[in-house]
Amino acid sequence: MRVLICHNRTCTRDGSPQVRMAFEQALSGSPVELVASGCLGLCGSGPNVLVQESDQEPFWYDQVKTTEVPLIVQQHVIGGKPVWQWLSKVKHPHAQKEFGPPQAQARMIDRLRTFLDRDS
Repeated sequence: MRVLICHNRTCTRDGSPQVRMAFEQALSGSPVELVASGCLGLCGSGPNVLVQESDQEPFWYDQVKTTEVPLIVQQHVIGGKPVWQWLSKVKHPHAQKEFGPPQAQARMIDRLRTFLDRDS
């Protein structure tokens, strides 16, 4: 697992060095690789952070605040469940349906079942 934090101009101006320090503190003693990256391509919505497991597509967080880092680490990096409320709306437009609370997932499944039953 690795966490990339954009350190290009705009993200640096928006606080990525402080976000990186918060990740360093939260991940202290952890085997997670923390990377200060170049531009991640979402300028203007930084600081941008990617959480990536080697065999999966990365999860993108944008406008990350230092106060959000402990929950991202606890729930996503350690627990394996993305913090859907803070995922990038550009990279994950359906985050609430995919990773949201069980009620949202259940509603989506019910709508899908209704649609499939209608065609039967």
